Amino acid sequence: MEDDRPGQCYESLAHTLLDLFTQYGGNFIDTADTYSDGIAEQYVGSWLSKEQKRDQMVIATKVCNPVSNDENMCGLSRKHITRNFEKSLQRLQTNYVDLYQ
Repeated sequence: MEDDRPGQCYESLAHTLLDLFTQYGGNFIDTADTYSDGIAEQYVGSWLSKEQKRDQMVIATKVCNPVSNDENMCGLSRKHITRNFEKSLQRLQTNYVDLYQ
């Protein structure tokens, strides 16, 4: 499904940009669970899955910022880190990240 919110790009455009990025030698992708409510991680994950380039890329993501109104879904509590790490892995369609900030 394409995202039509102002300031956001379509998944197909994100994939095209990631293709160009890697064609010019890029291999480090930095994202976060809060970028566009997780959509950025989803786009990166679908691209990685489609292109089968996971082993060639360095993937970084982040935790800390609130992702809901739930008091356990912000900050650096063990519960928030663990829950959001698992969700990030699902969105990124991978079983590891190279840097978790």
